[in-house]
Amino acid sequence: MSSSAEDAKTLGNRAFAKGKYAVAVEAYTEAISLSPRPVYYTNRANAHMKRGAWRAAADDCASALALGSVATRERIKAHYFLGRAHVELGEWQSGIEALATAHALCKEETVPFKDDIRSALLGARKRAWEAAAPAGGRAI
Repeated sequence: MSSSAEDAKTLGNRAFAKGKYAVAVEAYTEAISLSPRPVYYTNRANAHMKRGAWRAAADDCASALALGSVATRERIKAHYFLGRAHVELGEWQSGIEALATAHALCKEETVPFKDDIRSALLGARKRAWEAAAPAGGRAI
């Protein structure tokens, strides 16, 4: 692994922690250009989400998953972020599927954000149900 890619990731992580999401995106982009790895894509996706750039976040998650041998923890993050992005874009079914996949993968590996995934999945199902309800009424 390129140490300069890791250096760029570290810069991105520091910027992210300070709420400088545009700077974080730039740093993660640098890391990706030096050594495309799933963690760089999921980190950049998270920074995109903080900026409300949902399509860019979804694209980064898809890129992370397309890289092949993705560790379970990174697959969980990629599906979780992908699901959140799809939900924010109003793409309910795709969002629910990605979140359900993330939730199912939590059976393989314990992650500290499992409850967040479950909450996002339930919220996505609720929002999809509300979107399907007739105006002024409730879906039956």
